[in-house]
Amino acid sequence: ILIDPLKFSLPLLPHAIFTLAYLYSDRIIMEKYIAIALIGLFIFSTKISDLFKIFATEFQNAFLPHYNISAKKNLDIANNELREVSLLFISLMSFLVLLTSLFSFEIVYIVFDRAYLDIWKFIPLLSFSFLFFSLFKFSNIILFFNKNTTTIALITLFGSFFSIALNIILIPIFHISGAIFT
Repeated sequence: ILIDPLKFSLPLLPHAIFTLAYLYSDRIIMEKYIAIALIGLFIFSTKISDLFKIFATEFQNAFLPHYNISAKKNLDIANNELREVSLLFISLMSFLVLLTSLFSFEIVYIVFDRAYLDIWKFIPLLSFSFLFFSLFKFSNIILFFNKNTTTIALITLFGSFFSIALNIILIPIFHISGAIFT
């Protein structure tokens, strides 16, 4: 009874650890090169763009049970449906990211204190990054269904190392812009 769940879940432990390394490496590296007040603005702007991450995660969580039920009946139909839904979702996310990017100054100006006005510059690219996050979330659906969590852990491992390497290279040169790009 325990062997199958362990085979499924054990690779998710390194996945979780590498995800944390990916998420916080930029902040650790920035502490050497950037004033703490600017890091605070960067973190605040990531919280705003995280709304897209939450939207993508919750949509995937809502879609996942439907996919699992459909895939048990007919995998080809479920995968076609996944492609169509993910394309529509990415289109919607693209529109929302574009809208947010175009009006990021106005959003920050209206909603937040003037002390935070500089974060409007960070929001477009950070928000754009969650289009890639959405693609990752949708591709994981098939991997989870096939119980291929080792592949998920490997993808996260390589993605984390690549991200950390880019942070090490770009943050000393481009400061916050390097972290945002990464």
